[in-house]
Amino acid sequence: MKIALIIGCGIILILVLIGISFYNKKQLTYTIADFDKPIDAYTVGAEALYHQGLINKNKDEHDLALSDFNKALELNPMDAKTYYSRGNIYREKGDYDLAISDYSKALEIDPNYVSAYNNRGIAYESKSQLDLALSDFNKALEIDSKLAAAYINRGLIFNDKGQYDIALSDYNKALEIDPKLAEAYYNRGNAHGKNGQYDLAISDFTKALELKPSCADCYISRGAAYGRKGHHDLAITDFNKALEINPENALAYANRGLDQEIKGNLDHAISDYNKSLQLAPLHAGTYNNRGILYIKLGNKQQGCSDIRRACELEFKWCNTYLLALSNKHCD
Repeated sequence: MKIALIIGCGIILILVLIGISFYNKKQLTYTIADFDKPIDAYTVGAEALYHQGLINKNKDEHDLALSDFNKALELNPMDAKTYYSRGNIYREKGDYDLAISDYSKALEIDPNYVSAYNNRGIAYESKSQLDLALSDFNKALEIDSKLAAAYINRGLIFNDKGQYDIALSDYNKALEIDPKLAEAYYNRGNAHGKNGQYDLAISDFTKALELKPSCADCYISRGAAYGRKGHHDLAITDFNKALEINPENALAYANRGLDQEIKGNLDHAISDYNKSLQLAPLHAGTYNNRGILYIKLGNKQQGCSDIRRACELEFKWCNTYLLALSNKHCD
């Protein structure tokens, strides 16, 4: 029995090492081919299944990866990293409760698993459980004070809470650790924008774009900052660039429509609002803006329908509808 066990472990080690070698080189196609056939959980082992799960995840084969992690956990239910990896898939799929459960299990096994705290915090934030998220990011930073990602994520929590100065402090800390984090510049730019510091915001968005030219959100946010400063041509240029990167970005159309309207290009504005609402039919702000423009153009029926719809979708837009009623624009 001992000889068989040693031979079996040797097979596991060889397969795992082959997988790791190609995985580290990002040669994912060849890695899968190194396994002659689908891994048999009971003959190869949990570790090989775990690595095959990572490979499938990196190939965006999430269902296959889940199957691999499930089988691995059947064989070794005390493996923290497999719970963590399965939790990552659940989180990416939007199954936040399942993700939180897996991260929590990983932390029961390894209470110092810093990445599990960080990612569980992200899952809590996605559920709008901001205090729980904040607690997790704090814990991650207690374990590893150099974890830039945790500073960025904690900054987002403070941003959501309207505590922009504290958020800025966290983004600054992340950039002290790693000055090439495009995400930190992007988020710091948004915090500056919330504080009305549009020049600082534009500078940060520009730096983020130097580091990550494919960041459509960076173009959108910089365009919005240009618009707030009255630089509508620059704003439209940035929204155009965002749409080159992602032609299905509803926010880029909505924002470009607003700047087109301000410049007096009303037909272009209506066209952009229409396209935005085709892509995001529940976006109340766009209904509100299109409705106001329709009323200006004399199409009160369509305009009132739009601003009424905005009010139905989001209460904060109801003031527009009430104002239209009081001014006899709508019945």
